[in-house]
Amino acid sequence: VFLLAAPLASAAGGKDTAKNKIDAKVINNFINGINSENCGLCKCAIYLAGNYSLEGTVEPLINILNNSAKDCHTRVLAACALFKIGNLNGINAIRDAAQFECQGELKEACSVLYGEYLKTEMFAMIAGK
Repeated sequence: VFLLAAPLASAAGGKDTAKNKIDAKVINNFINGINSENCGLCKCAIYLAGNYSLEGTVEPLINILNNSAKDCHTRVLAACALFKIGNLNGINAIRDAAQFECQGELKEACSVLYGEYLKTEMFAMIAGK
């Protein structure tokens, strides 16, 4: 986990973290962690990808969300990470899971996340942003 996050901590040391570029190796490390068979590493990589809003991890996170072979908690964590990243493809995957998912806990979590996204978008439209 430290190996995944340490380069991010140094990249975030600048004044404007949004403009700091994250090395492709770091993104690849996160993708490898997300795709890992080690459940703890996978969940940690998913959480940190959302926490750091790593756009480069959206596709692997969508794959986790849509993978019915993964445990429900890992899939809910992937949905939360996608929500935090805010990429439209990820939001659409959350919407689809809210509509079509069979697992009740995941369906409910995705419904709540998508509802929050819609509220945020509505407030942004009202505020004229």
